[in-house]
Parts: sequence; C-alpha cells; structure tokens
Amino acid sequence: MAGDVEEIVKVGERGTITIPAAVRKIAGISPGDVLRVAISTITGTVTLTPQVTIDRDQAWYWTPEWQKGEREADEDIAAGRVYEMKADGMRGEMENW
Repeated sequence: MAGDVEEIVKVGERGTITIPAAVRKIAGISPGDVLRVAISTITGTVTLTPQVTIDRDQAWYWTPEWQKGEREADEDIAAGRVYEMKADGMRGEMENW
C-alpha cells in the first residue's frame, strides 16, 4: 500500500529480530520501549504494537470509574458549573459540607 514501509529481517537463533531504524523511527520505537506482539492464527500475520506502561501507583487514574469522573468534571468546567473558593472562605465552606 502507498505510504507503507516494509523491510525484510532475519530471525536470530534465539528468536530475536532487529527492527530496522527506518521502521523504529516511523513507529516512534526507542530502546527500552515495550511492544505487544500479536499473531493472527488465520493469516499468520505478526503485529508489533508500541505500548505505554503505567506505574502501578498511578494505575487508579486510568480506571474506567476515575476516567468517567474526569470527563464529568471537564463537562462541568466547560459548562461553567464551577465556583472559585477563596482560601479565607474555605474553612466556612468546609463546615457547610
């Protein structure tokens, strides 16, 4: 297909391959990156997909529940359903909660 980049690589004795520099550059793959390897059992096509890893202590932020809350907060902000709380009035506000 137009725009596709293809390279031929050789599989090493331990099953390793070297991803050519041109492919790494286009895919944004750097040393130490994590890739997902998938194979179609029908066609035998192997696909490598760059993955982003998340530190375990930050995983809560990416849960569906938390992301739903983030979207709701963004909608509230965009619709102007927010108010500014001044530091000197914060204690009084908290007592009303």
